[in-house]
Amino acid sequence: MSKNITTTRSRAAKAAAKQEDNSFDHFCEMMVRVLLALEEEELAADAGWHMICHQPYCAEVDAAWKLVKIQADKVSELKPRSANEKLLHRMAVLMSCAVSADCIKVLEAARSHAVRCMLKADKDISPEVRDLADEARDGIEQMLEHTSARSCDNNSTRHLPLAA
Repeated sequence: MSKNITTTRSRAAKAAAKQEDNSFDHFCEMMVRVLLALEEEELAADAGWHMICHQPYCAEVDAAWKLVKIQADKVSELKPRSANEKLLHRMAVLMSCAVSADCIKVLEAARSHAVRCMLKADKDISPEVRDLADEARDGIEQMLEHTSARSCDNNSTRHLPLAA
């Protein structure tokens, strides 16, 4: 007599697991876009493109930040169902605010909120999610540094918003 044990997951459980995977995957995609946008900014600054472009800033840099905004909004639209998703959702909202900030004070506020979110995060947050959220906080910090550096540069007329 064989003992066949079959386990099944309910459709709701499968949907919840897929939702969490989607949040994580979309957040990872957003962070890749943030890193690429920051890299584009550094390349543009090193090459002095802001001095030779007819636009206030280079189209490649603007496009990179617009893609970050789109991806952040996509993550923000997903309804958080767990503590992990709640942290990713909050950080995505802050990233969206940071990318579309129209003054340095808004960018500084996004950074402050990101720090608070990390400090208030549940102890049960998975290490992977915590690392990703910390990367998002670092990304906002780098945006603030880049914006501050550009605003000190008299040759640059473009400061904010990043995703105009």
